[in-house]
Amino acid sequence: LLLSILCLTYNSTNSLLFCFILAPATAAFLLFNLPLPGRKKAPAFLGDTGSMLLGFSICWLVISASQGDNKIFSPVTVLWLIGAPILDSLCIIIRRIRKGRSPFAPDREHFHHILQVAGYGRYAILFIILSFTTSLAVIGLVGDILFNAPDWLMFYGFIIVFALYYWGMSHAWKMVKVTRHLREHKHQRRMNNSLRLLFVTEPEFERSDDK
Repeated sequence: LLLSILCLTYNSTNSLLFCFILAPATAAFLLFNLPLPGRKKAPAFLGDTGSMLLGFSICWLVISASQGDNKIFSPVTVLWLIGAPILDSLCIIIRRIRKGRSPFAPDREHFHHILQVAGYGRYAILFIILSFTTSLAVIGLVGDILFNAPDWLMFYGFIIVFALYYWGMSHAWKMVKVTRHLREHKHQRRMNNSLRLLFVTEPEFERSDDK
């Protein structure tokens, strides 16, 4: 949708046509895939073929829109537009190689897996990932289009974001333990308050009735 608005603003006909084909198809799929209220399981699943096709289409679109004389944004801005999957993929690949494993070996150390272990629900995870992805895209577009930031500044800014993301993911399990401990402590405090209201205030009401 964001790319469609940009293509429409800058009269990029070819990219706009591709967006109009891709966006409705993706929106129709999301209607059957999103965890809507009252739906226990998603009726449709993207699968490997669908995810690779969607990823290839988005990559082709952002590369096409960042090249040539009629480009919409700088090539460095592409890093910010699709920053979330780039950061997660690079981080996972580096961590697997450092552990002596194949970079293509499956595991459960992706960003959304860690959020699941931390105790977040599917709606919260969806909101966190969408917010993170949108924030990166907005930063890239604002820096490129509104402030006309130089490419070197945008590139090194993304490197700094990657370094922070990698550090956070490297300490993710420690932060998960802290988060779960805080959530359990908060839940225990609520339980204690409920028990205190149940067993402490009842005699007070009884004494007030006796008076």
